Parts: sequence; C-alpha cells; structure tokens
Amino acid sequence: MKVKILLFSLVIAAITNAQRSGVYAVTDTRAGGVGWFNISELLPAGGDIRFVMKGQEFKGSKIELISKVQKHVALSSSVESADLPSHSGVAALAYDRTHDRLYFSTMLSCDLRFINLTDGNSFYHVGKVYDVLPLPNTASIGPTNQGPVITRMTMAADGYVYGLSNNSDAFFRVSTRAKVPVIENLGNLIDDPANGDISIHTACSSWGGDMIASSDGSLFVFSMYKHVFKINPSNRMATHLGVIEGLPAEFTINGAAVQDDGSVILSSAAVSAQYALIPDPSNLLSVTLKQNSDWYNTSDLASGNVLFAKKDPVFGEFDRSAASSGVGVFPNPVTNGQVVVYFKEGRKGKHTLDLLDISGASKQQSLVNLNGQPQRVSLRTGVLAQGIYLLRVSDSEKKEVETIKVLIQ
Repeated sequence: MKVKILLFSLVIAAITNAQRSGVYAVTDTRAGGVGWFNISELLPAGGDIRFVMKGQEFKGSKIELISKVQKHVALSSSVESADLPSHSGVAALAYDRTHDRLYFSTMLSCDLRFINLTDGNSFYHVGKVYDVLPLPNTASIGPTNQGPVITRMTMAADGYVYGLSNNSDAFFRVSTRAKVPVIENLGNLIDDPANGDISIHTACSSWGGDMIASSDGSLFVFSMYKHVFKINPSNRMATHLGVIEGLPAEFTINGAAVQDDGSVILSSAAVSAQYALIPDPSNLLSVTLKQNSDWYNTSDLASGNVLFAKKDPVFGEFDRSAASSGVGVFPNPVTNGQVVVYFKEGRKGKHTLDLLDISGASKQQSLVNLNGQPQRVSLRTGVLAQGIYLLRVSDSEKKEVETIKVLIQ
C-alpha cells in the first residue's frame, strides 16, 4: 500500500566531532511525544534538541547496499511506507564513530539501516535481520508478537555492531569495516545457571531497554524493567548482575549510552524532563536521577564510547605512548583479535601502519589517509602468534611518527 508523503526533510548539522555531544537518541519531535521516528543529538548542557534525522519528513535517497538500487524519496512522490527510513519506528540505535554512521533497526520489519552524519541526503539499507536469522515462529511481528523486535544495539570495541531482540532469541553482529556490512547470526543467548529464576528471555523482567559495550569485549543489557545482564559474546552467556533501585516506578529504562567521561546515561520512553546517571561504571546498579526540563523521552540511546578501565585526557579510553605524537592504541594487550589505532585531530595525509615482530620483520602493513579529524583504524591480529609486537606509524615521507609496543595474547 502506498502512502502520500506530505513533507520530507533531513537536517544534518555541519559540525565537527569536537562540537558534537557524541550521544544520540531516538525521540519524537516534541517532549512527551512517543513517535519513535526521529534521531536527535543530545546536548550536554540542555537547550534545543538538534535533529540529525526527521524520519517522517525525509527527503533524499534510499540506497540498497546489496543490489545498488537507488530510489529517490521526494516531496512530490508517492512512496511505499517501507521507503521511509524509520517507517515503523526505531527502538535500536548504534553509533559507529570511525565511519560517522548511525545504524538503526526498524521495529516491525526489522530492517537494518544506517545514515552517514556527513551526508544528509541518503540512508542505506543493509538488509532485513530475519532474512539472515530464523524467526522463532511464523506469526507476524506486531503488538501481539513483540519478542522478535530488535530493541538493543551497540557499537563494540571489536569494530562490530551487536544487536539483540526483545526475547534474546536473536543475537547478531554487523561488520562495520566491510564495504557492504554483513549481518551475522550469533544464535540465541544462554542463561547463566547462577541466574536462578531470572532469565534474559523473560518478558516481565528482561525485555526492552538497551545495550552498551565494554573495553574487554563484554556487552551489558539494561532491560526496560531495570534488570542488568552481562553478556559474553563468545559463548552467548547472559549473567544477571541485579536490579537497579532508586528510580521511580514510571521510569522504564529504554536507552543507555556511555558518555565521554565514562559515566553511563539512562533514558526513559515513559517520562520526559528526567534521565538517570551511573557515575561509576564499575557499579552499574547505582544510579542518580537527574532533572532537566529540556530532556525528551527516548526509545533508545547510542554513543561511540565503551566502558573502560582507564581514561586518558587526550585519547579517552585509548592507551597512549606519547602525548605529542597524537597516536594511541586500544586494547593493549590485544585479546580479541583486533587492535584499534587512534589518531587525534591535526594529523593529515597518508600514513603507514606497520606491525613488526621483535626481530623487526613486518608482519602486517596498512595505509590510512588522515583528514585532520580524530580517526580510528582497526587492524586484525587474529592470524598473528601471541607475543610482543611493535606498531610503527610513518607519515607520507616515511618519517617515523610513533612506535608503540603491542602485546597480543
């Protein structure tokens, strides 16, 4: 069935990463509204909401990544409802800081899509989650069958976006480094036997909410009903950590994101003018309720940050070897088959990244073109033997910029 679109617009603010708050939310266009079609940037000091996508007012192109088919969505066009970027609402959002993309999944169709924050005229359709993952039953996803809805997504330290359904039967990841991102089925989550009667699959305790990532590769789920689980992606084990106390009964947890200072911010779809803050990431059950008259209620939050054990004023969660070089690595030691190299702002031009063994032999080499803005580059290390390596960074004139010792475990 075709619907007439009355008004379309996409507003992308021309701002640098340094000017952004780094936390994004799915909101209505007004406080108190529950139309989950829009993505906005949360401003840390409050004030006006900055919208990066008004889904039902979109004007631009829908691009199918696999088929390369491009469809123009314009004011004068009659389009299928599925051609709107967030046509059935959005409850899952993840921010890929490296490529400046916001990934999201539509509620009822479970389409996986993304927008580039540097391109305000297009959105990209990766595919349908349940074309890759098996649906647990043949019933259509809707008000009476909400278990398969993708409600939790996050960008993890290993370079993948992870997603999880309400009922935790659908657990997947998406490679953000591939030219065409690929949805990979990881299987359903498994309850830790120590959880007792609390299950990650139970609707009355564990559905909804959001998910964040940690520097050690773990994922953390905050359910709508304030339960917190730690997820090990390797074995899909979900361990119940407890229940958050001290929040009003009407404050359902629907969004979670790690802020630049390492704290965790929680939002609710049920209330506006309030959010919750976890100041100490080592204690995810201790929160403080905050009042902010400019705060919108939200169905999801996202940031490019992860929970980290150590914070540096220049590199954030990245270890640094020398402040003057502007180069850092994370994690170190490397335990998940990948190391991320971070360049702070100011560096431009082609740079060479060499991973050398202790004899000085090059084991892996990559090229990166820096644009003067903060950038992250992922290097796969899974094929290398355990041991000590040197990461040598050279500029376009082959002058050494930095050499960092990296331990691969």
